[in-house]
Amino acid sequence: MKCYIVETTDPYSYREKVQTFLAESIENSVQLGLLNQTSLPQTNLLRAERDDGSCVASLMFTPGRAILCSITPEKEVIETLTSTIMENEELRNHVKNHGIHGPLEKIQPFAEACSQLLGLSWDLKDKKQNFWMLNSRDHVVGNHVNDVEGKLRNAGEDDLDLILQWAQAFSVDTGAPWGQSDEGNWRRRMKSNFVFIWEVNGTPAAMVSYVPTPPFGCRINSVYTPPTMRNKGYASKEIVMLLRTLLEEFNLSPVGIYTDAASPITNKIYPRIGFKFVCEHVEI
Repeated sequence: MKCYIVETTDPYSYREKVQTFLAESIENSVQLGLLNQTSLPQTNLLRAERDDGSCVASLMFTPGRAILCSITPEKEVIETLTSTIMENEELRNHVKNHGIHGPLEKIQPFAEACSQLLGLSWDLKDKKQNFWMLNSRDHVVGNHVNDVEGKLRNAGEDDLDLILQWAQAFSVDTGAPWGQSDEGNWRRRMKSNFVFIWEVNGTPAAMVSYVPTPPFGCRINSVYTPPTMRNKGYASKEIVMLLRTLLEEFNLSPVGIYTDAASPITNKIYPRIGFKFVCEHVEI
């Protein structure tokens, strides 16, 4: 069955069309979380549909960011997508300048096709991420951080400057660009009570946030501890306490999280807390 491309900048109509496709797998939690926001930065949204209206690919082109992709890895779908990108200078330049991001198994054929057509030398091993999931309070392991002092609280208006400072530092640490829309995104996160601070004797020591990803619960992100506060267990303890809040009080399950595949520290912390490995993602 043939497929065709539909482009739009309207996130609401787009969400209606791709929700079922993305909801087939928790691997698509980044796109699901972004589409769940009440306000999106200017984003070119592209999907591939079959003649019967079923969605087989979703690509989100956000300025300054890698394209978020989830693609049915079939020859006809790949050829249709790459043909559209090659014919559109704006989309072609976005691929060249910012790359693509998504579940490795679902985007590898597309990445290889783009690389060949555009003459790029992408290495699929460059920026791998591990995606982890935890789906029950009973699976949360926190005994190893019982003695870590402090408490978890929501970030408030008085914390805005500090949160923005830490968010930018987090971007530097992870190599992610800080775009024009990022400050607004963090303000919206705080207004929605998605941002938390780990506080020790009245002093902010670390931060963490989450984003709902219906129908799959939520995803924890932006786990950051400033250099002077590291190696004290604050990140692990705040995640344990946030997990209990998300799973018990908010009934958000499962909970997902991404880690840098090359980081021995984070890939040790999360399974110790109870997370289970799901899949590899790649940004190239």
